[in-house]
Amino acid sequence: MGSIVEASWHFTKEKHARWATHIIENHVKLCCAPFEGFEFDPESSGQSMSDLCLEHDEALRACDPLALPRDNALTHLRRDRTNVILDRCDDVQWMVHLGDWEPDDFFSQTCFSLARRFPQVPFVAYTRYEMTVDGYVRRTRASWNGERLQFRQIAGERPLDEDCWDTWEVYDWALAGGKLVRCEGSTSAVQKHFFALLDDAREAAAAGDARAALRFADGAAALPHCADRLEALLCRAEVGRSLRRRAVRRFVSLQSRDVPAQAKDARRIELTEMPLDVGSHVLHAQGDGVQDIDTAGGSVHAELHVFGMRTFFLVDGQYLVDDQQAVPEWWFIDWEYEL
Repeated sequence: MGSIVEASWHFTKEKHARWATHIIENHVKLCCAPFEGFEFDPESSGQSMSDLCLEHDEALRACDPLALPRDNALTHLRRDRTNVILDRCDDVQWMVHLGDWEPDDFFSQTCFSLARRFPQVPFVAYTRYEMTVDGYVRRTRASWNGERLQFRQIAGERPLDEDCWDTWEVYDWALAGGKLVRCEGSTSAVQKHFFALLDDAREAAAAGDARAALRFADGAAALPHCADRLEALLCRAEVGRSLRRRAVRRFVSLQSRDVPAQAKDARRIELTEMPLDVGSHVLHAQGDGVQDIDTAGGSVHAELHVFGMRTFFLVDGQYLVDDQQAVPEWWFIDWEYEL
């Protein structure tokens, strides 16, 4: 099972990139230790790689790169003006596990050393890990602004938007007394916006503004990494119950994308008076049609009849139709609001 790992550090000035190159070289050497000319064993020290790199700076710089094992990461290290690039570093770095920091994590510890050694130099850094067999990608971003070192991470199988850094979690470290200290309780812009939208949804529902309440609640769930968050589902149900007390109902229609546009109306089926808190509802096959059943009380809220369909179920807010154990992507729900 193969993997590809690459890393890069980006600065605003060339001299800063030159300074950083020496730190990065020292970290690669430390990962290869002990070797001829540097017999120190980092694993037996109990210290982090960043501490060891700064403590043994002169000794590591004096080490001959030719003494290192063949085809090590140094052979793939280059500087392009303000950028320092490691085209391949899988011998010193694997996945970066944010939240589970290890003293020998090459990328993270190198960023720690750069922030500690040159606190006045801002930078941004990236590392990318890819499994060549299944296309799984994990990408990590680090940024230092002179006061705080922030890490963000995205992961998934290709195709993946590798520049979507609107992440739910952030990991912040602040420099104090020459040491980087983890900042507990750091929140991202996505988190702040998410909870602000939920508050707006509840306030709008309490004021009887159904359209605004639904828009705020759906907007929170539409934020990156928020679709399946429990808070969004609970708020949606809370808004739905509030609106139901005001006799607000939801109308839906089901149609297929595989039929010609002029024939779509013939395949359009309407469900009337569908409750807004749809998260507690499922569709069950019934004869040649289907019933919407409330899982809490077992009551039937709506019933429709279609031809050739077997099973209906709810996924991510959409009703999908399962025909012969296959889920055609062209079945979907249009939601409309009636006040």
